[in-house]
Amino acid sequence: MKKLLKTLVVITIMLSGFSVFDRTANAAEYLLCSEVRPDGTPCGICPAGSYGNASVDAKTKVYTIYCYVPETTTSTTSTTTTTSTTTTTSTTTKNTTTAPTTNTTTAPTTNTTATVRTTTTTTEVQAVEDDGESEDDFAEIGLMTQGQRFDIKILSSFVETEMILRAFKKGSKSVTWSFKTNENGSYRIITNRPLKGFTVSIWVNAEKLDSLVVR
Repeated sequence: MKKLLKTLVVITIMLSGFSVFDRTANAAEYLLCSEVRPDGTPCGICPAGSYGNASVDAKTKVYTIYCYVPETTTSTTSTTTTTSTTTTTSTTTKNTTTAPTTNTTTAPTTNTTATVRTTTTTTEVQAVEDDGESEDDFAEIGLMTQGQRFDIKILSSFVETEMILRAFKKGSKSVTWSFKTNENGSYRIITNRPLKGFTVSIWVNAEKLDSLVVR
């Protein structure tokens, strides 16, 4: 026997100003949802197998849904099954034959050792006794023209040494430059003096080491 219990759902939306309550006698009802819905859409859906009613408050815009769900009665039938089991015992005789035993002989292992012979060749190099030659001290003058100017370069073996550069021409006043070479024994002079026809010489400790004529 089945009893049908309906659960009422009432919905309050913000669409119309009236309420619809379809209540069934002696039926249980429950509130599915009740909330403000400005766009007029329902606030929920009643579950499958139930139905519901809705109401809308025009002022508050509240949409309310109540659901009715029928009550279902379930009848269960129990069945008992009896099973008979018959057991049969049989005897089986097995004849077992033993295979003959085989004796295996292992051949002796032979170890082979390889001998590597290394031959070393020694080459003798004869040494020659030589003390080398000492280079004499030097100082050289290099000269280039740059338009109306002269670029004079001094290269020497004298490191950080005081030197004198002289420019001499018969019938003209002589010109001298006093300087000190750098850590490489070099020095550079750029001058606007007209040196064409002059003989330029380099002096160290009153000794002339090099000279040239400016063409």
